[in-house]
Amino acid sequence: MNPGNPNHSGPREIWWKQPWPWIILGMLGSVVVASLVTVYIAATTQDSLVVADYTKAGKTINLRLEKDRLAERLGIQVQLSAEAGPDGITLLTARYKAADPAAGVPKFMRLNLSHPTLANLDLNIALISRGPSEYRAQVSDLQPAHWHYTIEDPDAKWRVKGRVKN
Repeated sequence: MNPGNPNHSGPREIWWKQPWPWIILGMLGSVVVASLVTVYIAATTQDSLVVADYTKAGKTINLRLEKDRLAERLGIQVQLSAEAGPDGITLLTARYKAADPAAGVPKFMRLNLSHPTLANLDLNIALISRGPSEYRAQVSDLQPAHWHYTIEDPDAKWRVKGRVKN
């Protein structure tokens, strides 16, 4: 030690007794822990919005588009409405119109209700004819949401898509 040195103020403290190294190491350590938690969550959970077999889904896109085009050519229009009752039962009513008589009037229609985010709530329902242009079905415990729907004829030749709010 040089007592004549004006920059020397006395004995120096050891680095691990200073607060700043521990603050810096704590921030770095928290980033490592957060990244390990993120990796764990990504590895153990599955996103329900992602299709597991995307190649099969990609191959069927052309078939689905052809059904939509056929519905357009025949002038088929289907309006779906949902009315929730006080007892938890929702009445689904579909109104059917076809500009081309070749479309015919189906005895029933297949309804696929898809929840916008939760695949486990999706439903497949048969809409039963209640007249020449009206089809109905009842569903219990239909969650409030903006449901996506597809309606097909019994032979799955045409398809109409839309959204309905419950």
